[in-house]
Amino acid sequence: MLEAIGVSYAYAPGRPALAPVSLAIAPGEIVGLSGRSGIGKTTLAKLLAGRLPLQAGALRLDGSPLPATGLRPVQYLAQHPVLDMNPRWRVGRIVAEAGPPDPALAARLGVEPAWQRRFAHELSGGQLQRVSLLRALRPGVRVLVADEISAPLDAIAQAEIWRVLMTLAAERGLGILAISHDRALLGRVATREVSLAA
Repeated sequence: MLEAIGVSYAYAPGRPALAPVSLAIAPGEIVGLSGRSGIGKTTLAKLLAGRLPLQAGALRLDGSPLPATGLRPVQYLAQHPVLDMNPRWRVGRIVAEAGPPDPALAARLGVEPAWQRRFAHELSGGQLQRVSLLRALRPGVRVLVADEISAPLDAIAQAEIWRVLMTLAAERGLGILAISHDRALLGRVATREVSLAA
């Protein structure tokens, strides 16, 4: 179980970006997170995945601190994955950055072999999100933090991606924090919902 206990963050002294918050994500659980713009949802997401240093509170996985080095068991997925990809690399190298991808998982996600020869900017938003998922879902990854990952996608791509994620959560015991302004989406995919409040 991933636990955040009294986590808060400020980008500058006296300017809090995230008020203290506590939440837990159990194995196989999809927690839907909503809240108004600017309340700190993305800041929380990046803290959980180790993309921002912890300033206050505690993060624990199965009761222990998250590892500071090596594979991060909590992976962050951005709304615009192209921003997380080296523009000089082809997709094959991007996907293999953390190790060889699982061909069976690539097929389930709809990642086509021909994409490996392309650059990230040559793929659509839905294709890039599939590539991002394939890169993130390594053995040992316990939690995905999905930050508005389907907001830019059409309804079909959105449904396809969440169908795969819901199946993986059930099969692997993968915990997912699904961040979205779309309450209808969260109602369809989340096991339970929480909201950040000022």
